[in-house]
Amino acid sequence: MLEQIRTLVAHIACTPINDVDANLNDCGVQSIDMLRIVGSIETTMDVEFDESHLTRENFTTVRMICELIARIRSEDMHGSRADA
Repeated sequence: MLEQIRTLVAHIACTPINDVDANLNDCGVQSIDMLRIVGSIETTMDVEFDESHLTRENFTTVRMICELIARIRSEDMHGSRADA
């Protein structure tokens, strides 16, 4: 999943992301790019971000994004998220 997200972020932001632990802001990823990245991840990874997930801290690095996706999927599997 790390490589898939890294490639997606680099493609949308039109900037190379060579390190999954690199700060995306420092790599040149703009706020508007992050909106596109969130939408694309929701579509391609079949995951839904709650408003509480949409923090700068959760989207600092590719690794952090992958960890967030894993947490959301785990919560969904274990039924700990309330259905809207």
